[in-house]
Amino acid sequence: MTVYYLNITLNSELCVATGSSIAGLVDTETAHQKGFPYIPSKRIKGALHGVARELVDWGLADKLATKQLFGRAGAAESSPLHVYDGVLYQVPDPSDPDIKKKDVGEIDVDVFSQYRSESILEMFTSLRTHTALEGQVAKSHSLRTIRTVNKGIVFRSKIVLADETQLELLKQCVKGLRHLGIGRTRGLGEVECVLAEAQTVEAILSHKPAKPTNEVVFRLTLEQPLLIAGQRGLYHSSEDWIPGSTILGALAGMYITDHGLGEEAHKDEAFSRIFLQNGVKFHYAYPEHDGKVFVPCPGHFQQNKKNPTEIYDVFAKRDQLDSEDVILRSVQSLIYLEDSTVYVYEPKKEIRMHHSRPADRGVGRALGKEDDPQSGQFFQYTSLGAKQT
Repeated sequence: MTVYYLNITLNSELCVATGSSIAGLVDTETAHQKGFPYIPSKRIKGALHGVARELVDWGLADKLATKQLFGRAGAAESSPLHVYDGVLYQVPDPSDPDIKKKDVGEIDVDVFSQYRSESILEMFTSLRTHTALEGQVAKSHSLRTIRTVNKGIVFRSKIVLADETQLELLKQCVKGLRHLGIGRTRGLGEVECVLAEAQTVEAILSHKPAKPTNEVVFRLTLEQPLLIAGQRGLYHSSEDWIPGSTILGALAGMYITDHGLGEEAHKDEAFSRIFLQNGVKFHYAYPEHDGKVFVPCPGHFQQNKKNPTEIYDVFAKRDQLDSEDVILRSVQSLIYLEDSTVYVYEPKKEIRMHHSRPADRGVGRALGKEDDPQSGQFFQYTSLGAKQT
C-alpha cells in the first residue's frame, strides 16, 4: 500500500457545487469548511473515473483493469484506490505579478483562527454573475450568482493505492484530468493535475493575503446621464450609486480593447491578476455633494414619520422610543453622518424617453406601426443626471 499526493492546480476559477445557496446572495455555493474551500474526495474520484471510461472508449485502457482500479457498483470488496478530500496546498498572492512562480511555503492554518469563516472564504473565493440570453438581450429573471475558487490556487489530495500494478492506469487518468466542477462551457473548472511522490507529513498550506500597498481615491463626474439598473429593473429606476462591479467591467473592457486581447483575455496574466483574481478591489462610487460623500442609510437609523427631521438610532434609543409616541420608518435617502447631525441627499434623476430604431438604419426618424411593424416601440427610463460627482 503506497501513499501518493495529487496536486490540482486551478488554471481558471472553480466551482464544486454543493447544492446549497444563500438566499438573495449566492445561488450556487462551492464546497468549503469553516471558510476554507476544498474539493470533495468523491468528486475527484468520479472525475478520474470519467477519464478512465474515456480512455477505454478510445482503446487506450483496458475495461477490466478500470473496473479493478475504481471498483464495481454493489461489490462487497472495496476498490484498491482510496481518494481523500483535496485541501488547500498553495495559494498565490494576488498582489504578486509573477503568480506562476510564487512559492508560498508552509503557513500555519491557526493564523486564521481570529477570522470568521465568512472572512476566510472571501480570501480564497469570488462571486460571479451570469444571465441567459433571449435573442440579443438578457432573459428576465435569469440572473444567477455563483461562488468560485480563485484561479492559481493548488489543492492537494492524498491517494492511497493498494495495488501497485494499477499505478500506470492511475497516472494516465491523472494526466487526462483537465476539468472539474460546473460551468465548463463558461470558462470554469480548467485544472492541471500532477501525481506527486508521498511525503512523510501532509501540510495544509494557506495564505493570508498581504494588505493592499496602494489605495486610490478617485472621482467620477458624469458628462452625460448614466443608467444603472436599480432593484426594480432597468426601465423603472436607476441606482443612486455606481457599483464596484460596474467600474470593474468598464475598466476591464477598456483593457481588453487597448491590448487587443479579445476572447483570450482570461489567459493574459496581468488581466487575470487585476480583474479576475481580486488583485485589485473596486469599491462603490457614492454621490459627493458639498464635499460630503453620501452612502446608504443603515437600517438602525430611522426617522419619525410625524416629524421627518428627527432621525433616531434605534439601538441607542430603544428604551426611550418604546415609551414615546413615535412612529418610525426607514430612511430612504442617502446620508452623511457628522457628530450628531445626519445629512440626507438624493441624487438628481432624469426621465428620458426614446423610440426603437427602424430596421432600415437609413431612416432618421421613428416609424409607426403602420410604416414598420417592428418599429415604433416607445421606451421610458430614469437615469442619473449629468454633471454630478
